[in-house]
Amino acid sequence: MHKTGAAPKRSFLKRRPSQSGEMALQITSMADVFTILLIFLLKGYATDAATFQPVAGMKVPAALGSAAIQEALKVEVAPDAILLEGKAVVALEGFNARKQEDWKALDEAFSQARAKQDLIASKNADVRKSAKLLLVADSKAPWPLLRETLRIAQAKGYTEPQLAVVKKGE
Repeated sequence: MHKTGAAPKRSFLKRRPSQSGEMALQITSMADVFTILLIFLLKGYATDAATFQPVAGMKVPAALGSAAIQEALKVEVAPDAILLEGKAVVALEGFNARKQEDWKALDEAFSQARAKQDLIASKNADVRKSAKLLLVADSKAPWPLLRETLRIAQAKGYTEPQLAVVKKGE
């Protein structure tokens, strides 16, 4: 006993064991940083310009401009067909439609594409309908054919067409 008559207080704090000169590397936080950095870089890469591969034998026109192509509904006009998202919709013979019903098929294909966009937009609040259209046309495609294709697309709500070209000299 102490002179005051009270028992000595015990310390509830534990002493740290003595550390050696080595320190362990904590890689968990470093892995988190690298994961966030990777996601950031991939997200930035995904929002860059869209790429496209024209159908075999198609010669895309050349131009001096170099605006980036944006992601959009892709319509290809080749000498033998008009394709919507890679699927042949209108059969052509040397850039001429064989039948008047072919234009109705193109109209129906644009309607289906718009309905699909509407459905996706209604199910997902982050997705909005797009009026963008990417026209990939052969350099020899006649203007009346392109005009009729664009007219049908515009009637279905695709009012922002963009013509795909290659940079001159490539």
